[in-house]
Amino acid sequence: MMLDTLFYYISEFFPVLICLLPFFLVLTAYSVCKKKEKVSWRYLGMRYLWTAYLIFVLFITGAADLLYTLQHPLYFRISDMAVNLIPFVDFLTDPGQYFANILLFVPFGLLFPLVGPKRNLFSTFLWGIGFSFSIELLQMFSLRTPDLNDLLMNGFGVLLGYLLFVLIRKIRIHFKAHRADFSGSKWTTLVSFLFAYAFLFLYDFLKLLMFSKAFD
Repeated sequence: MMLDTLFYYISEFFPVLICLLPFFLVLTAYSVCKKKEKVSWRYLGMRYLWTAYLIFVLFITGAADLLYTLQHPLYFRISDMAVNLIPFVDFLTDPGQYFANILLFVPFGLLFPLVGPKRNLFSTFLWGIGFSFSIELLQMFSLRTPDLNDLLMNGFGVLLGYLLFVLIRKIRIHFKAHRADFSGSKWTTLVSFLFAYAFLFLYDFLKLLMFSKAFD
């Protein structure tokens, strides 16, 4: 069941991935021209993979559902907002969602040390928890239920991903493999998160606009 859900989201995300490519290439070309620096295709590929991953997490967690709330404000009431602060409240009845939230953030712990401003565990975990918290906060206004368990499992996924990063790095050092530099500044990292949010909101807005015009 979990694999079927994952394949469903991947198939739904594929059009988003295609639309992302021209936006990413334009922004990259602008950045290269502004800094007057040459960048490798490996660097661009890693940056595209990182950006696509962030957007996929926002997509699968329903971050853009906020647009539906804005379009139908009558469905949203402050009194209906619910937040779960009880750890592992439904672990025995629905353990799949716990493992899904862990797996969703394993790539974060693996990729962030490569593209972020620092490679240490503290920085990776802090950015990962911050990203997860922003999603949970946004879900309060997206007709979803923010859950402490999601935050805990996402954090655990970041830790597992970082351990995987350390393991791969040790293997590469052992075999004396070439180390590529994909890291960016704090500003570049922050912009990548903001761009992911902005792009998904724009994509969903245009999709809703086209959908509404098709039925006018």
